Amino acid sequence: MSLKNLKHFSLVVSTAASFSQVATAETMPSFTCNFTEPFINIDTARNAIYYSDNDQNQGLVARPLTKKIGANYIVSGVLKDGHSFNVKISKGRGSNGMSDVESHYIGVMSGVYSVNGGCDKIDAPVFRKVVGVAQNDTLNMRNAPSVSGKILEKIYPAQTVWLKTEPPKTGWVKVIVVSSPKSGQGLTSIKEGWVNGKFLAEHKN
Repeated sequence: MSLKNLKHFSLVVSTAASFSQVATAETMPSFTCNFTEPFINIDTARNAIYYSDNDQNQGLVARPLTKKIGANYIVSGVLKDGHSFNVKISKGRGSNGMSDVESHYIGVMSGVYSVNGGCDKIDAPVFRKVVGVAQNDTLNMRNAPSVSGKILEKIYPAQTVWLKTEPPKTGWVKVIVVSSPKSGQGLTSIKEGWVNGKFLAEHKN
């Protein structure tokens, strides 16, 4: 599953129920938007956004916002370098400026860059469930695809994840995990990292 082909920004939710809590009252479609000069890709999923450009800004954005205003959709956030961006997505013939293929939506970016591009809705994400982990144990999510990578998060048995890369038969896979405080209060944690793919199995919603 390459970002170029599937354009899935991957979000992981702790349970199917928690996923519904993360969603807004009016379901926001998932979009992939592509811009040229500079090259920028933005993938959205509900209230989370993945951003990458050729200035080495890559990853989840801070303070993500996805909402619908009238016939338009608004996507905005803050990049790792501290700059903010805003994209208005409108129905129409859009283009990434690099191919003859037209998009079904026009993306107009402002903020860190002022550039027009093409956007399209993307399919539902691919879910996997954590399996093969004892009830009193957790699956470690690391900052690199190696057992020597720093542990970023501990994922519990049966927790549902949304894949960031192609589902592997063996080896490591990148995911983004969303965890809510056990108390039910405080900020939701959204983290990206690597897990051992042998502990993931197909999840059916």
